[in-house]
Amino acid sequence: MLRVCCRYTPPSGEGPVVGIQAAVDGLLHGIDRHARGRCDVFGTLAQLPDIRARLALDLDRPGRQAVVIDDLHTLRAKGEGERIDVWHDLAMDLRPFALRRALKGSFPITLTHHTLSYRELLRDVFLRLLLEGPRPTDAIVCSSSAARTAVERILEHVADRLNARLGTDVRYRGRLASIPLGVDTERFCVRDRAEARVRLGLGDDLRDAFLLLWVGRFSATDKADLVPLIGVAGELARANPTRNLRLVCVGSDRTGRAASSVARRGRRRRRRRFHSGRVR
Repeated sequence: MLRVCCRYTPPSGEGPVVGIQAAVDGLLHGIDRHARGRCDVFGTLAQLPDIRARLALDLDRPGRQAVVIDDLHTLRAKGEGERIDVWHDLAMDLRPFALRRALKGSFPITLTHHTLSYRELLRDVFLRLLLEGPRPTDAIVCSSSAARTAVERILEHVADRLNARLGTDVRYRGRLASIPLGVDTERFCVRDRAEARVRLGLGDDLRDAFLLLWVGRFSATDKADLVPLIGVAGELARANPTRNLRLVCVGSDRTGRAASSVARRGRRRRRRRFHSGRVR
C-alpha cells in the first residue's frame, strides 16, 4: 500500500476564506473518499485537535485506511528506517527536505504551489528551494500549463542571478508536473437553479435574473481590481435593457474595507449586488 505523508497547518481563528485552505482541505477530503493508499497527515501535538476538527473526517469508519492524523514528533522519533513512499507538501513548505536528511530517507518530495505573484517568493521560496538541492525524483506540482511555464522561468531567473553572483552552477534538477486542482463533482454538480439561489439568499428579484458571478477575496492589491468588471457589467446591462442582468460579487475581506469600497462604486448602478462573508 502506497504511503503518502504530508504536514497540515490549520488556519488560526475565523479569518477570511483563503483559496489555499480550500484547495488543501478539498485535496485531503478527496484522498479520504477515493484514495486506495494511505495518507498520513502530520502536525504538532498542539495542532492535532484543530486538525481533526477542521477536516472533520470520519476516522472511526470501519475498514478505513485512507487518512491517518498523527503527531509529527512521533515520526521524527522513529528515525531512520521509517517507511515513507512520498512526502507531498501541501503549500511549498521546504521543511520536508530537512526531514528527509534527518531520517536519512530516499523518498521523493513533491510540492504544490498556490500563488506565484508575490515578489518575496523569489528569495523565501525559490532561492531556498534551489539551495536545498532537489533530486531528479522530486517534483513541483503546477496547477496549469501556464503555471508550469511561470515556475520554470522563475527557477531559471533565480538560478541565473545566483550563479552570476557567486560563480556557482546551481540548477533545479527536479521535475515540473502539470496537474490541475481537483473538483469534487459530487458536491459541485448541477442543481435546481431557483432552489440554489434561494439557499444563497439572492432573493425573489434574482430568481430569474441572468447572473454574472465573481468569487474571491476582496483585495485590489493581491487579488483583483473589480472596477473594470463593474464597468463591463454596466455596459452589458445597457446593451441588454430587457434582460434582468446582475453582477454578484461574493467573497471575504481581510481588512474590512475593500468590499465596502467596491460596493460603494457598484451601488451607483442598480444592477450590481455585493455580498461579503464566508463561502462554504
